[in-house]
Amino acid sequence: MVAIALLGPCVPGGDNDDTFTAEKSVGWWTIYAVLLLAVLMVTIIRMEFPGIIKLADYALGDKQECCRRLVLSLCMIGAIGVVSFSFSLDLYDRIVMISAEVCTILFVSFGNFQIPGAIVRVVLPLIRLIQHNYNTPCKENAASSTASAPAPSDDNAKANLAPSLGIFYGMVLGQGALYLVACGLEVFSFIPRRCLVRRAGFRGQWGVDSVKMYYKYAMQKCMERNVLASNVLAPEISLCNFAIDSLNSDSTKRQLHGIRIVHILLQRDPATRTRLLVKLTAETMTRLLRMLDWTGQGHETIRLVAVKVIDELARDLLIVTVPGRVQNVSLLLVCAEQDLLPVLGMSIIENLATYDQSNCKEIGKATDLIRKITRFTRYCKSDTKCTATEKRALVDSSLKLFHRLTSINGEVGITLRQKISKQPFLLRNLSDILGDTTSCNEARKLAAGILRNLAVDASTRQTIGRVQVIITRLMRAFLTPDGPSSTDGDRFLRKVAGQALAMLAMGNVDNCRAMLREDTGYSIVKELRSMIQVARYRCVAASLLRSVCMLARPELKEEDLEALSRSSQEVLERILREEGAELEIFIGLSSNIYKAIPEEFTRDLEYSQIKETFVKRLVDALNANMEPDADCPGIRRVILEQAINLMECDSRNVKCFHDHRMMEALSMVESTMSEAENYSIFLGDVGLMEAGEPLSSLVARAKQLLAAVR
Repeated sequence: MVAIALLGPCVPGGDNDDTFTAEKSVGWWTIYAVLLLAVLMVTIIRMEFPGIIKLADYALGDKQECCRRLVLSLCMIGAIGVVSFSFSLDLYDRIVMISAEVCTILFVSFGNFQIPGAIVRVVLPLIRLIQHNYNTPCKENAASSTASAPAPSDDNAKANLAPSLGIFYGMVLGQGALYLVACGLEVFSFIPRRCLVRRAGFRGQWGVDSVKMYYKYAMQKCMERNVLASNVLAPEISLCNFAIDSLNSDSTKRQLHGIRIVHILLQRDPATRTRLLVKLTAETMTRLLRMLDWTGQGHETIRLVAVKVIDELARDLLIVTVPGRVQNVSLLLVCAEQDLLPVLGMSIIENLATYDQSNCKEIGKATDLIRKITRFTRYCKSDTKCTATEKRALVDSSLKLFHRLTSINGEVGITLRQKISKQPFLLRNLSDILGDTTSCNEARKLAAGILRNLAVDASTRQTIGRVQVIITRLMRAFLTPDGPSSTDGDRFLRKVAGQALAMLAMGNVDNCRAMLREDTGYSIVKELRSMIQVARYRCVAASLLRSVCMLARPELKEEDLEALSRSSQEVLERILREEGAELEIFIGLSSNIYKAIPEEFTRDLEYSQIKETFVKRLVDALNANMEPDADCPGIRRVILEQAINLMECDSRNVKCFHDHRMMEALSMVESTMSEAENYSIFLGDVGLMEAGEPLSSLVARAKQLLAAVR
């Protein structure tokens, strides 16, 4: 642009002795005006005024860059032509100038405009320096010139003109030579650029363009600061800084390149990810989240990449710092034009929920979010045109998200589970997934896990139990024996289904009866007895069998009681070996087996000659668990229940407990009772499922039985 503007003073007259007619002058000015206007338009477009950009996008579309290069090339050739023919030169000079133009065309064809500029800076000074005729007019004009000799007063000025012009042309020649050297080195700059493209993991043409933009960015930073201060400049011209600055710019093109680089850097090694996270500001995060609302034409790519970046950042993001932005993510779940966006949106919410509980609060506040997620838990959605694979991806994503949200601890988790359980179509959808044996085990496992997590609430347990098909399908998944071809996925599904059944049975008489009455082709008590011997399912089977014996004892058939009798010996042996939560489960099971078949249980204790050992084990376990634990909050309760059962059955057992210092243990329990022992399970620091009889009442009953022997 500057070069064309400086060409103007040369247009009207060329050399001082060259006389132009009015016609020729108008012609040269017309050519000059066309060149100036063309370069001016290209320059304005490069300055990225919104109105001009919109007009250029409408007129040229993706061909803008190609047209810009073509216009600049033609303008440069035209400018050199104006310089060549506006002066009166001899044949030799014209040949040299035409040769320079040919070279210019060749270099311009390679897209490098600095090389022809450098050649012009070398050729023009050389012409004048070789001829050295600063005071002599050109030969053409000398023959026809009628000008008189210069006035004597101009002699001193003309005497200094030659040395001054010599110095000037020498400086221009040196500058041109340096430019040529720089251009020669630039020819080989593709080597480090290609290396950077490969090392950074950039792909396609956008990667090449990004590196070019990064080089310009680094050059600009170097020009702003001391180039030799490498220690100061190195952090400023890093790729991370370039990506963040591009993302914060007002240019859509730079933003797209910046956000793509950020996405790639976040997937690199942890050190690179950490450096990038440190540089991310609240302003940058706000800009990123606002990009989720960019639904206009031409913004599809940048919006999609922004969603992927936020998905990566959500693992380390406190959404409280950018309030209200969960609603932006929620909008992704209604995007029908791109089925990948709902999947990414649910992944973002899952990562936010995993990172911090304060994020879960914001998720719970989002309007209509739970309903939108529920919509994707159904395989057959008639409102979308996505393929079967895409539908499965949507279902899997929604199940993963619900599984995460229903497993949140604390008061926040209680609120989320209540909101989720109120969705009227959720249980039906989960039931369909459990019954779809053609689907992958991962989806069925997630569905069973969601039911297990929701069942910690008493009213939700009752609601789930009313959907009989859910219990039926869970029992089939749990009671079907492992075969030779069973995979780890099959066994994991079986275990989670058992956990869901155990949670549904806990404290709910109707659900326990429904399980006993269910016609699955298996005897539930018999199968549970067998599964107690398998380490993978031992605790789940024992917990479910304990609830069935406790709450549905009148429903037990003769064959069920017989199976219980055969399992009592295994249960007693487990009590002598297990610790912690497993010990609590098996002592609770033994207590309920004793209530169901007291004679058989007592006989097993007597015949195996482990009654003394068993009583001592109970007292020792009571002394070892004076401080309640969230993993087994009810262990002292089940020990006291079993001890009371034994002492009420036979006075000899009372003496046995007395001999093992049971009274002292009860006194310790009485002085260390905790509110936590009134709950059956804990999620975080919140207790769930309150126990029936208070622990203090059990201690009083046990002391009363022991005192009667004295």
